[in-house]
Amino acid sequence: MRKSQRDSIYRQPSREVYNKILFTGFKLNELFDPEEIADFAAAARRRIIGEFFYAKEKNPRYKPGSDRSPQQRTDNYIWGLKNKLSDLASFVNQRKHRRFIQPFQLAEEFNDYNPNLVDKVIHRAEFDILVMVAETMRSRGEIWYDEGVGIWQIAQSSVDEWTEYKRRAKSLFKVDDRNFHGRVRAQSKSRGIPAGTSIGLT
Repeated sequence: MRKSQRDSIYRQPSREVYNKILFTGFKLNELFDPEEIADFAAAARRRIIGEFFYAKEKNPRYKPGSDRSPQQRTDNYIWGLKNKLSDLASFVNQRKHRRFIQPFQLAEEFNDYNPNLVDKVIHRAEFDILVMVAETMRSRGEIWYDEGVGIWQIAQSSVDEWTEYKRRAKSLFKVDDRNFHGRVRAQSKSRGIPAGTSIGLT
C-alpha cells in the first residue's frame, strides 16, 4: 500500500483487513450483531419497496419542446435490469439518497481508518443486506421477475404497507425507523453511541 500524506493521519489497517475492505468483503456477522442486522434489513426492505414506488420509464408521449416530462412513473415495476437479485440490489444501492448504515455503527476500530475505506465497507455491507432482503422478499412472493416482459415486479400489498408507513412517519415529529431510539445495546455502549440516539427516516 502506497502511503500518501493525507493517509498518514489515519491508522493503516492490517493487510488482512485491507484485503477484506477492497476485495473479499466482511461477513455481516463480522461487522454487526444479529439485532443490528435485523434493523438494517428492515430499513433495506423499505428502500427496495421505495425504488419500486418511485421507478420511472420513458414517456412514449414525450416530444421535444412539449410540456410533457420525458419520463413517467411506472406501475410499481422496475425495467432495464436482469433477473439476478444482485442486479436489483446494485440498482437500489446506487440510487439510494443516503445510507441506512452510518459510520458510527461500525466497530470502533474503523473510526481510525481513512473515510474512503470506511465508505467501501459500508457500501459493501449495504449491498449484502439488500441482496439478503431481496432474496427473502422473492421467496415470500413480494417481488418477482417477469421473464416475458423483462421487468421486476412487486406485490401491491407491499407497496400499500410502505405508503402507509410513510404517511404515519410524516405525521410524527421525530421518527426512529430502526427502533434504535431510547434503548442502549451492549454494542452501542461499546461504540460510544449515546442512549436515545435518534436514527432518521430511511
